[in-house]
This record gives sequence, C-alpha cells and structure tokens, in this order.
Amino acid sequence: MSNQIIGHKKVIDFLNKSVQGDKTSHAYLFEGPERIGKKLVALEFAEALQNQGETFSNTCLARATPPGSPLVGGGIREAVSLSSGESKINPDLIVLDSEKGESIVVAQIRELQSRLSLFPYSKKRKVAIINRAEAMTEEAANSLLKTLEEPSLTTAIILITSLAGNILPTIKSRCQQVKFLIPSEEELKVFLKDRREDDERIKQLISLSCQRPGIMMKLLDSREFFERRKKDFEKFSRAAGGEIIEKMNYAEEISGKDPGEIENILDLWLVVLRNSFLNCYKNKQSKILKQKIIKAIKAVREGKSLILNKKANPKLVLENILINC
Repeated sequence: MSNQIIGHKKVIDFLNKSVQGDKTSHAYLFEGPERIGKKLVALEFAEALQNQGETFSNTCLARATPPGSPLVGGGIREAVSLSSGESKINPDLIVLDSEKGESIVVAQIRELQSRLSLFPYSKKRKVAIINRAEAMTEEAANSLLKTLEEPSLTTAIILITSLAGNILPTIKSRCQQVKFLIPSEEELKVFLKDRREDDERIKQLISLSCQRPGIMMKLLDSREFFERRKKDFEKFSRAAGGEIIEKMNYAEEISGKDPGEIENILDLWLVVLRNSFLNCYKNKQSKILKQKIIKAIKAVREGKSLILNKKANPKLVLENILINC
C-alpha cells in the first residue's frame, strides 16, 4: 500500500507558499490527531525545503523511512526518497522516531544536533524530523531548546505531535505551529472511490478507521486487522448495553493491550457513541438518553488522555468509561 497523503490541502498550500515565497521558518511544530498523515506531509515538506522552489501536493506518494540503520537507541535514521520510483538515501534528511511508550532521551537529541552541525551533503538544507516530540524527556527538550534558540541558516527542524499540551511552551514559542485536522468523509470517499471500492465497504472503512488515513490504510492492507477492528466495534456495542459483569470483563481484556491499541479502540468507541447520538437526534429520542451519550463521550475523551499520559490505571479508567455507557 502506498503512503499517499489524503486531505490537508490547506496545510499543504500554506507550506508550499512559504517555500515559494522564501518565508520558511527554522522550526515547525506539526500538531494534530494520531494517524492522519502528519509525518507523510513532514517528509514531503522536508524535501521541498531542501530543493529550492519545489512544491508538493496531497496526491503525491510520501518519502519513506527505512526500518533499519539505527544510530542511537534505534531512533535516528536517514530518510529514503522514493522519487521516480527509486529508493535513494537522503543523508541530509534525518528522522528521529520513538515507539509509543518510549522516551526520546538527551543522547538522541545530541546525536541529532551533531548531525545537523555538519554542512549539507547535497541539498540546500539539512532537515530533521522529530516524530512524537511529546516523548522527549525534560532534559532532551531543554537540549533541543538550545538549538532552536540559535538557528542555523542551513538547517530546519520539524516536530510532530498529537499531544501539543505536553510540549514545552518555550519550544512552542520558537516554532511555526501548523495544525492538522482529521480529513473529511468526502476526501476519504474520493480516495476510496479511486480505488474502486464499493459504497458499502467505503462506509465501513471510514467508520472503522475513525476517518484516520493511517488506520484506513492498515484496514485496506490487512483483512485480519479489518476483521479484528470490526469485532472490537461489535464487542463495545454489546458491552455498552450489557450487564456490569460484562463491562468489567471487557475492560480487563482491553487493559492488557499496549497504549497504542487502547487508543485505537477508544477512538472506535467514540465513533459508536457519536453515531448513537446522531441516531437519537434524528429519531427525536429522549433528552435523558442524549445526555447519557454525551456523558459517555466525555468519559472516553478524558479516559484516553489519562491512559496515554500514564496518569491512571488503564483497567480502572476503562471500567469507568463502560459504566457510563
């Protein structure tokens, strides 16, 4: 499956205009929900920054980062350009990544700074992309701050986050902030129709992916993931209307999963609850039922934040959410 950018036309137009007008910043903060294409846009924008006058669109195939070539903690790697269909290492484009639950430590930031201090090998600029920037430890963030305070004309840094509230205000203030939104249903439908998917499957894919292209691509790639996701949808629908013991058992089952999988499941719960609320509104059902669904939606949102920020026991949070459903 290709890494095609879906949506984000306004963001891409803004970034292209800054490149064409030579009004680019030394640092950017890309913020928005998980799995919507921020990193794909960052990879394309990075190469646009490196090639004076070059622009990109949301119909292009984004550059990739190879799974290997670890330098520090498996986190830093040079990017791969997929221009002309041919994989080619770009030594001036560096990506610092972290798995969910892992921290970005000061040693990784210092390695990044060391690489950025070198003169560009073949491009106009060296560009560094820091994915999941909220994972930086305090020491790592303070180390990066020194680089942001003394920008070089031959470097640019792109921070990517889904938790902008966890980024130091001093770092935010030194970055051009770019906000990403979840692509619209219409944008996703256009993409899926181009793939010749039928209407019923398009409806399922948009619903099960929570309108997040990263999840949708995985659904398209893997029948197993599609079926598992569909099963999670059905399990929640049953548990929400079931007895307390069923809710408790379901909460215990989910709590053993990794944070990323829990986040995906909670996003799916939000879709179910929002659909239920819309049905209540259309069918003019009782105000009490609408208020109950709104309370459940609020519990899911707050619970997701607590779990992702490791501020509460996942099992207790999930039990509380299901009790409110």
